[in-house]
Order: sequence, then C-alpha cells, then structure tokens
Amino acid sequence: MFTRFNSFLFKSTADQLIVSIGNFLIIVLGAKILSPVSYGKLSIVISSLIAFQAIKMPLLYWGSFLYLKYCDDKLDYQKNLANLSLLFDVIGSIGFFLIFFFFEIFSNTSSLLLATFFIFFHLIFDHSRLEYYTFRSSRFPLIETLAVYFFRLILVNFTSDLNEFLFILAISNIFHFPRFFSLFSFKNLRKDLYSIIKVQFSLSKHMGFSSMLSWLWNYLPIFLIGIFHDVVLSGILLS
Repeated sequence: MFTRFNSFLFKSTADQLIVSIGNFLIIVLGAKILSPVSYGKLSIVISSLIAFQAIKMPLLYWGSFLYLKYCDDKLDYQKNLANLSLLFDVIGSIGFFLIFFFFEIFSNTSSLLLATFFIFFHLIFDHSRLEYYTFRSSRFPLIETLAVYFFRLILVNFTSDLNEFLFILAISNIFHFPRFFSLFSFKNLRKDLYSIIKVQFSLSKHMGFSSMLSWLWNYLPIFLIGIFHDVVLSGILLS
C-alpha cells in the first residue's frame, strides 16, 4: 500500500511540475517571440482558458471524489464524467468564440478559430490528466503530458506570429486524445445524464463558486483590460 501511494505521489508531483514549468516557459517564450499586441491577445486567451478551468475543475473533478461515494458502478461513472467533460468543453468553446467574435478581439477569423480549438483541445488534455486523480484505474498519463510540453516548447521556437503559436499549442494536445476518447461513450451520453449533472452540481457548486471568485480576483482585470482598453497591457499584467 505504501509503495503504491509513494508511486502515485511521485507521478502526481512530476505531473504538476511538468505542467507548471511548461506553462511558465510557454508564457516566457510567447513574450519573446510574439509582438506586444499578439502577446496581449494570447494573454486574454490564456485568461479565458483559466476561467474555464476554474469552473470545470471543482464542478467535475473535485465533486467527483464525493460522487464516487454515491455511485454503484465506478466504470460507468468514469465514462459519464468524460461525457460531461466533453459537453462542458463544447459549450465553453462555443461561448468563447461568440464572445471574442462579438468584441472583435482578433482581426481575422483564423486566429479566433485557432484560439477556440486551443481552448477546446486543452480542456480535453486536462480531463485526460485529472480524471486519474479520482479513479486511479489505469496508467498515469505522465508520458503523454511530457510529450505535449516537449512538443510545444520545441516547436514554438519556430513560430513567427500568433496563428502559428496558437496552432502549436492546440495540436500538441493530440497526445492525450486516444486516452480521452477511450473513456468517452455515446451510449452513456444519453443515459441518466440530467440526473448525474444535477447530483454532481449539488455536491460541488460551493467549490465551483469559490474557484470562480478566485479567477475573478486574479484574471478578470486582464480579460477586461484586453477587451475594452489595451491588449498590450493585458500581456504586461499576465507576465
């Protein structure tokens, strides 16, 4: 038991280090490679992604620890959680696209589409990692996470504009796709979805509210300044 816990502790710590250091280096490289305006736009995209994570993580993953005590079929719930995750990702990405299209943050549609796909793919990547913390029923996806950030940190150095940068950030998430879609089930998507959402929300709504307040305090100024005032200042604030 101790050996198994020790192994989980090492892998989860390594996972968090890879993600934290990788994200920090991406921000540094973005500031180095992109123009001030492009980096400001990237900052707003990253702030938007963090907002989705601030809602999704407590509602789905923190609440899932509590939900496991109520469900009878662990594997069935694991698939339902993947279904809920994909549903959230689709709705969130469409919402992001509509908001940024309305406020005309990007001068061309291709940048907006790439930013939307980056957020959508990264949320799938998040689920592939984070669901293991709840279920621990299969191999820890440490190699896939390492591949994502290795791919990003190498290839962004060959980019010259925001579109290329966003494309690398988006496409690098494919290393986690096989794992995620092995969990997703169309059959389970139609099975008691409403009741699962209802219970899941009731268990985790307070954690979700607290997490969202934290985002509002730390990242909402970056988001609003970028939309209504100056995207360059958003980049400075994120740095």
